[in-house]
Amino acid sequence: MPSRRLFIPLLIAALLVVAPGAASAASGTIAGTVPQHAMRVVLMEAAPGTKAPVRLGSARSGPGGRFALHFSGAEVETVKYLLATRGTYRLALALGEGAVPRGRQVKLTERTTVAMGFAMAQFIGAGDRVSGTNPGLRNAAAMSYDLVGDEGGLSKVLREFPNGGSTSTLPTFNSLANLLTICRRQAVGCARLLAKARMPGGAPAADTLAAVVNIARYPWHDVRGLYKLSLGGHVRGHWQPSLGEGEAPDAWTLALL
Repeated sequence: MPSRRLFIPLLIAALLVVAPGAASAASGTIAGTVPQHAMRVVLMEAAPGTKAPVRLGSARSGPGGRFALHFSGAEVETVKYLLATRGTYRLALALGEGAVPRGRQVKLTERTTVAMGFAMAQFIGAGDRVSGTNPGLRNAAAMSYDLVGDEGGLSKVLREFPNGGSTSTLPTFNSLANLLTICRRQAVGCARLLAKARMPGGAPAADTLAAVVNIARYPWHDVRGLYKLSLGGHVRGHWQPSLGEGEAPDAWTLALL
């Protein structure tokens, strides 16, 4: 069966047109968790056709990585996303278009970062700024939900047949997430990851989200080196199932059936 989607930026077919709703600025609180305390969590909004996103609010994570972020000025017809940063360790979660989710806990992890980085790579520029036009921008953000939900769990599309244990996509996805765990402690391994996840001929990636975007755009670049780094996460058991010894991919692509 041919793949239904390929998460490579230039191959993303964002053709679904959604009827626009009434734009009205909203305020409130979004709460959730990140893997570490003292991470700066920011809610961003990208309006279609604008050159740069707008910050709607920010907070600092506390014990257990919990945060409560107060925001204002959110418009319905914009793409919202969260960034959580500590040094070069940057996580992301695409919330998509519509109202900011309230009343439930969102969760930013390495998995949500890979999901946003791959689904939205063609719309993420320098400094991890998101911009673009609709319907592409809106639909790319929505496609991240084919990989994970905003509460951090795997999507039904990724975890069940005809995907799940039937293809290499799930372990490849988890191996990419395991790569990012290297930067939780900002150790030497993190610098090695950012260097290997550079654009061909370019400087090292600025942070872990930029690294994911580079891998999505250049899935053939230094595959073996990145795979060897990912094995550390496989051994530590961060995200499973992941690619083990002798299971190096030919390229870092995520195809869903």
